Amino acid sequence: MDAWTPKLRKQEGGKIGGHIRMATVHLSEKRYDDAIKEVNAVLELEPDNATAHILLGSTYYKQNKYEQAIEELQTVIKDGGRQIGAHVILGKIYIDQLRFAEAEAELQLALSLNPNPRQRNFINFQLVRIYGQQRQYDKATEGLQNIVKEKPGINLAHMSLAKLYMVQKKYEDAVLELKTVLESSPQRNDIHRMLGFAYFEQKKFNEAAAEFKLFLDNQREVRSGLFSKRRSPKKGFAYYMLGCICMEQSNYDEAIQEFRLALQENPNMAQPHQKLGNIFFSQGRFPEAIVEYRAAITLKPRLADAHVDLGNAFVKVQRHNEALEAYKKALEINPELKEAQKALDKLKT
Repeated sequence: MDAWTPKLRKQEGGKIGGHIRMATVHLSEKRYDDAIKEVNAVLELEPDNATAHILLGSTYYKQNKYEQAIEELQTVIKDGGRQIGAHVILGKIYIDQLRFAEAEAELQLALSLNPNPRQRNFINFQLVRIYGQQRQYDKATEGLQNIVKEKPGINLAHMSLAKLYMVQKKYEDAVLELKTVLESSPQRNDIHRMLGFAYFEQKKFNEAAAEFKLFLDNQREVRSGLFSKRRSPKKGFAYYMLGCICMEQSNYDEAIQEFRLALQENPNMAQPHQKLGNIFFSQGRFPEAIVEYRAAITLKPRLADAHVDLGNAFVKVQRHNEALEAYKKALEINPELKEAQKALDKLKT
């Protein structure tokens, strides 16, 4: 039996109990047609059987047959039935359909029915999903904090809180949550990458570099041997961030090396090309800067500031017509880009 299916009543022994148990097994193993046959056998014997309707609703939900699922689940609760599972599954369906007000109403009803701690945490996570998608960050944060308060060891809640704080640019709070996860799960290498980013945003560049390097060292250990030459976008991001740190510290030669490594790991990243262009531009190496800006734009054509950078480089080598086109393209992508408008006006005078 799953967390949302009511326990079998004593009178649900014999044939009914057997069919329900088999339906539950089929559902867990994704044999949906077999599950439906078993549930229908129960409903022939007892049309109002709440357990069967919830199982049937769950099966339709797993098949993305939302309207049929809703009909079955509402059968259970329409007469005031107090079935936590029916409300929770309805809430999940409404979330999938972006019907957030209805989803929240169902989940709040489920909470009012005194669920057990495991069920309550799951319901609260679903409410957090709703608040997060609606950018109601205060409510989402409060929900996660309640989960952590009730059961501090749930790493998923700490991770979700960390991500939520990152979205809100509350990097110090994010660091605390990430360190909490790392204490209980030191093997979680992804935490070092996230910590590196949080430190970078706080301009704690030494701490950031240490975390990214630790992430890369751990990745090398994991990928040693057979998979050592496989490319990794996550490693690419770490090298890219190390390049950004080197730029912040004016270590341009090292920055160039890190950006090159980033592109080796993830050739589809536009940002390292743009950063390389910026370095070359600052060093007066304008033809090389143009090559890098063009590479960035090829990978990400709507990167407006890269078009501005390309225009600036064209100006430096007296290619004014191409500069005009670059600035116009930047403004086409982002009409509010004042730097592009200012450069365009200056070039026209």
